[in-house]
Amino acid sequence: MKNEHDIEWTNRQNYRSSLQALSRPDMLRALDVRYIAANAPQPLEPLGFAPAGMAQDVPVFDFYRGMSRAPVRLWKDTRPLGPAYFATLVAPVADEEASRTAVATARSVRDAYVLDLDREPPAPAGGTARMTARGYGRYAYEVGSRGEGFLILSQVWYPGWRARLDGRELRLYRTNHALLGCFVPPGRHELSLEMTSPKLRLGLLLFVLGGAALAILISWSRDRKSA
Repeated sequence: MKNEHDIEWTNRQNYRSSLQALSRPDMLRALDVRYIAANAPQPLEPLGFAPAGMAQDVPVFDFYRGMSRAPVRLWKDTRPLGPAYFATLVAPVADEEASRTAVATARSVRDAYVLDLDREPPAPAGGTARMTARGYGRYAYEVGSRGEGFLILSQVWYPGWRARLDGRELRLYRTNHALLGCFVPPGRHELSLEMTSPKLRLGLLLFVLGGAALAILISWSRDRKSA
């Protein structure tokens, strides 16, 4: 089952050159991309994505061309990090340019480069984290930290995010330029994440409603043609 971060490459172009042009294609794992779909063979095995199936004559949407049918290949991440994971390194960065440079040259996607870091980072202790609930702009996690650690959340940074740990307000840090991060004390905890920006929540709602209306319109158009 694909999650909201899954990328579906269904355009008929050859995306091989686009993938190779990425400076850090392994960041797909940091974004919790579990599946990648494409119409043509892709060099994904070195990234840890294994072939997971293929279907012929699948309805796909081509930009500027509308609906068509094409073969679709599917790859699955064989070693996912998950929607939240503990950093193996925590380091401050001074500004956005330094943040981009640090992410591009990092040894691992689990290295955390943090803007506006206001404390001495602890030595990485590791731990476990899993998502227990997901809703409209709301997420819940069960976290177990072996020591004071820094947790990276695979959610796109935006000032409207608010976090609570065991019911108490928790500071979020902009991490690896585009993600969220937070410090977690030792032990087991319940972490909640909520989008509090009314404008963004309205935008997300309108996006969902627009997508549903488009799907209904396409279905109605097909019914008229087949009648």
